[in-house]
Amino acid sequence: MTPVNTTTADFGVEATFTVQAYDVDGAGLAHEAAHLRWLAALRDALLCQALSEISAPYVPRLVTSCVDYWHPLKKAEPLQGRMWLANLGETQWTLQARLSTSAHTVAVATQRGHYLDPSTLQTLVLPSETLKTYWEAQWC
Repeated sequence: MTPVNTTTADFGVEATFTVQAYDVDGAGLAHEAAHLRWLAALRDALLCQALSEISAPYVPRLVTSCVDYWHPLKKAEPLQGRMWLANLGETQWTLQARLSTSAHTVAVATQRGHYLDPSTLQTLVLPSETLKTYWEAQWC
């Protein structure tokens, strides 16, 4: 995974994936589960990067994932995945992603989650100083 900037001080990652034999269904097209696996790989890399910037002991938890599938993929087809932090709130985060080939946007996704205390698994609120630092960097 390669960290990228989508805007000033924004968190983002990119990765290249290839449709493998185990990713395709009976029709020879990439199954939806493969898209979710690629999104999970991007999300894990992005949240590791974002949480290391925040420097706090938070556990991110995915709550919703909405994927719009725009174009089918076949075996051995390479694609580029890109995911970025779209919003960082007191108790939740929103990620957006795009999976593309050289010719088509394959899928777009929005994923939302919140932060948990690793010892109690209760939802946490980010400190206001953390949010202030993020939003100042976002708009300066």
